[in-house]
Amino acid sequence: MKIAKHITIILIYFLMLDLNGQDLYQEYTTKLNKLSPKQSVDSAVVIISALRNTQPWIGIKLGHYYLSLAKSQNHLKGMAKILDEMGVCYRKLGKLAEAYSNSADAYDIYESLNDSVGMSFCLSNIGNVYFNYGDYQKAIENFEKSLLIKEKLHDQKQISYTLSYLGRAYKESGKMSNARELFFRALSIDKKFRNTLQLSKTLTYLGELELLEKNFYLSGKYLNDALTIFREEQNYFQIANLSVILMKYYIQMGDDNKFLLIAHKGLNSALAVDSKIKQMEIEKLLYLFYESKGDKENSFLHLKLQNELLTQVYNDERTQSINEITDLYALRKERQNLEHKYELEQLQSEFSNYIIYLISAVAFLVVLSLLFTIQKYRQRKKLNTLLSEKTKQLDESNKKLMDMISVRDTIFSIIAHDLKNPFNHLINASTMLYDDFDNMNDDDKKALIKTMGDVSDKAYDILRNLLDWAVIQAGNLQLHSEKFDMKYLIVEVISLQQILSGYKNVTFYNEINESCEVYADKNSVNTVLRNLLSNSVKFTHDGGKIEIFSELRDSEVIINVKDNGIGIPEALIESVFEANPQKARQGTLNEKGSGVGLILCKELIEKNGGQIWVSNTSNDGSVFSFSVPLAN
Repeated sequence: MKIAKHITIILIYFLMLDLNGQDLYQEYTTKLNKLSPKQSVDSAVVIISALRNTQPWIGIKLGHYYLSLAKSQNHLKGMAKILDEMGVCYRKLGKLAEAYSNSADAYDIYESLNDSVGMSFCLSNIGNVYFNYGDYQKAIENFEKSLLIKEKLHDQKQISYTLSYLGRAYKESGKMSNARELFFRALSIDKKFRNTLQLSKTLTYLGELELLEKNFYLSGKYLNDALTIFREEQNYFQIANLSVILMKYYIQMGDDNKFLLIAHKGLNSALAVDSKIKQMEIEKLLYLFYESKGDKENSFLHLKLQNELLTQVYNDERTQSINEITDLYALRKERQNLEHKYELEQLQSEFSNYIIYLISAVAFLVVLSLLFTIQKYRQRKKLNTLLSEKTKQLDESNKKLMDMISVRDTIFSIIAHDLKNPFNHLINASTMLYDDFDNMNDDDKKALIKTMGDVSDKAYDILRNLLDWAVIQAGNLQLHSEKFDMKYLIVEVISLQQILSGYKNVTFYNEINESCEVYADKNSVNTVLRNLLSNSVKFTHDGGKIEIFSELRDSEVIINVKDNGIGIPEALIESVFEANPQKARQGTLNEKGSGVGLILCKELIEKNGGQIWVSNTSNDGSVFSFSVPLAN
């Protein structure tokens, strides 16, 4: 019965292989388990750290396995190291909640061990989690705590890394002078200790900052210095990454030739390291460049290349999965042949057990075949599901792109029409004032000047809404959420609106609850309120009233703007926040509008994590409502 025991062991091995689903994971665990428990945990930390940028999902799987081993051995420091490395792996995969949880647990263990070095690494990783969340204030707090520890330890290399992290957080929060000072401190350390890679990265961060500040000379100098270092080091991935930033720089400088040259070099570098993501970023910038030039043929070409790269990324993932299945099949066949050969050799010397061996071998092959069939079916089903999902995502992306182009064209057609009228009025009024100035009395002159002012205000409002909308569409809108009192903000907006709407004698009622504190971007909420009040005035009769009141709902506040005007036709109420020239209506005194204001309101509120909607009241008029988060 000895051979039956061997077959059982081999069968269990194949079952484990099926359940794990990762040859690489199996290879690591097999080698690590040959070491002592403590050595295997410490070695697993090194492997997970190496995997976090390339195959973080395998790093997480190894982490769970050796975290249990570290717990069983009461190896606290090993537990902390694995938890922190798993936190980085989760962050690379975009799973920020899991990343924070693991790094926070690691910090607690290091704190109990009074391990300052470990605590500083955890604080940096937690800071990076908050940075990815977009909570730059929390990121700054954690980076500063980490920096304080590293300065006490005099670890200059880690001080440089943390200064760069901190500088990036200050830059994203709009504190450019603080960011610049931190980057210069990091630069000084990098030069002193000849930390070439970090030096070039710090130069890149400085170049990006100066580009945002429109300091084009300094930006170009820093970015090109970084490019020189990357070329000397033949770091093609960083060259491709930097090329994306330089393309944005040359666009702003208006240097089309250098833009196209750096795009070509960036594509070559991305190809050298097979980085399809960087190729996609460069193709996107080329598409936007040619579109801005009106070159439809080239813009369409680069849009097509961008979509092809997206398809290749998906196909690469599918091919990798298929190769894994093929390798698994080959491995099983090889082991099957070895086992069969072993059985034949045993049969020659133990003929009396022939029947037992035969039954065992047949059973093994049947089970193995069944396992392989089940695994193959699961893999095919998984690949088909993935293919369907990717195809659906691609279709949705293309639809969104076409919808965005359609909205953009519609908006521009509305703006072109609505801007032309006020400027024609302005030209006619100014011409009349100039030609007949000596023949006109003072009242006529004042009337003409007032008309010119009113028309200018209207054109200015249209242009301001257009510029705000354009910033959002370009992806350059930066929200700076803060805690503020909604009641006081509405007081300011009403004061301005009373001046602008004096011609209608409209009465405003601010019924917002006292101490109604919210957490949002104050400027964008101001823009929303200004547009909603202006819209209500437009469709309210002379002597009408507009009420602004609030209501609490869970963790948010609902702001309502109610008027007793003419209301909205039911046929238009569903599309009031969409770009539709057919929905544009004149106000009660024939005021005209572009329709951009309500579209802008919707996008700004959604950017702040809220919603906006409209309804008619029972006594005519409308109620526009939107939600924003309450301050904690």
